[in-house]
Amino acid sequence: MCSELFLLSYATTNLACLALDLTSAPNFRPIFYYFSSHTAFVGMIGSLAMCFVVNPIQASVAIAVLFVLLLALHLRGFETSWGSISQALIFHQVRKYLLLLDSRKDHIKFWRPQMLLLVANPRGCCQLIDFVNDLKKSGLYVLGHVTVGDFDRENEDPTSADYPKWLGLVDHLKVKAFVELTLARSIREGMHHLIRVSGLGGMKPNTICFGFYDETQPVDTLARLHQRMSAKKKKRFAKLYTGEDPEDAEELVNNFGSLRPASGSRPIDGDEYVRMVYDTLKLKKNVCLFRNFHLLDKDLVSSARNKMYIDVWPINFFQPESANRFDNTCLFVLQLACVLHMVPAWKRRTRLRIFTCIEEQREERARKEKKLAEFMKILRIRGEIKVVGWEHILRSLHQSLGGQPNLEMEMLASGVHEPGEPLPDEYLMKINGMIKDHCEETAVVFLYLPKAPRNENNQQETYLRKLQLMSHELPPTVLVHGLQPVTSTAL
Repeated sequence: MCSELFLLSYATTNLACLALDLTSAPNFRPIFYYFSSHTAFVGMIGSLAMCFVVNPIQASVAIAVLFVLLLALHLRGFETSWGSISQALIFHQVRKYLLLLDSRKDHIKFWRPQMLLLVANPRGCCQLIDFVNDLKKSGLYVLGHVTVGDFDRENEDPTSADYPKWLGLVDHLKVKAFVELTLARSIREGMHHLIRVSGLGGMKPNTICFGFYDETQPVDTLARLHQRMSAKKKKRFAKLYTGEDPEDAEELVNNFGSLRPASGSRPIDGDEYVRMVYDTLKLKKNVCLFRNFHLLDKDLVSSARNKMYIDVWPINFFQPESANRFDNTCLFVLQLACVLHMVPAWKRRTRLRIFTCIEEQREERARKEKKLAEFMKILRIRGEIKVVGWEHILRSLHQSLGGQPNLEMEMLASGVHEPGEPLPDEYLMKINGMIKDHCEETAVVFLYLPKAPRNENNQQETYLRKLQLMSHELPPTVLVHGLQPVTSTAL
């Protein structure tokens, strides 16, 4: 048995040398004159062959014991000072396949959401980080954070000290995400950095995610999660980034700073926020705005007696004259909702529900529902179709814009609102009420996000106020704007 173990040690040594040579590690410089990957491979095979020549049974037992020990060491995850060959092998393979991933060969059939979520303070958006992890559907997921400052006035990069804390957060939330931190003179400038440089090669974000800009008081969701952790899990989590026990280390929640108070100042104003959304579209990226996600409770969704709904409203309510037309944004809204519903945890406990609005006197409800169902069948999206009448809202809008009160419905539907004409707040409040009336058992709402205005005529404030009115006090809401086609009818 001693000979078996001796030969096995030679075999594993040759295997390690072979792996180091294959990874082209610069610090692996063997001094044996005849060393090559071929001699390492021959030495490994020869040692293993001799094991079986000496005693086949003992060789099999020794190899089995070796694999058990390797598995135990891997699962235990002991900290070592000599590094792990697996990381070098992974790096070598990932680099090779990233070079093969050519963005010029992208095809709509294989499109998937690749998300960049801009996070101000992770203490207030743990549910959102987890939700976007579900929404990415095996695509790229990047958490981006901008530190405002002047690099010339810093002694060292301030983001380098924060990076391990963010990695610890990713481990704790169990999300499959990368972390990108940057330093810039403004949030908007830092956002440009992140959009341009996040990702690598053919893996670049195609959808930029923002939290919503409103007056809601941030909720410390990270502290809430931290309190639920067992003492053992706390100790393990603290060691991820401090190497110390929690009794001697700072609490996790304090590593990200305190949340903004209700009356506290913000790093950006509403106009700057809308400009950031506009800049994102200008950079040819899709946009998602997430509102009220502090209300999302996945445990409640999974434990509900009846299945809850994922509601989709693929209608541009800012342009009611286009309510019956489907554009790229409508398809993108449907695609994201379908992707979420494909996630096993959501598929088991939710149902997809697609809404469309009609004018009662213009067409029959059954015909409209059948037409939309056929369109969903072509897209291979399974969901419940709901047809909602909004004649009273359109008539009220027409009257508020100075129209005739008794206009026929055919004329009302085609000319109620001219493109670019300002919409009264009362109209958007009624849209909000219509959505509320249909979301009693709704887990998440997907809405059409109209395109952000240009940086002129001070339209940003009006645009943001109308978004706030439309999504006021709704369940967790995703406002979506898409630029490119994302659905394919080909198999």
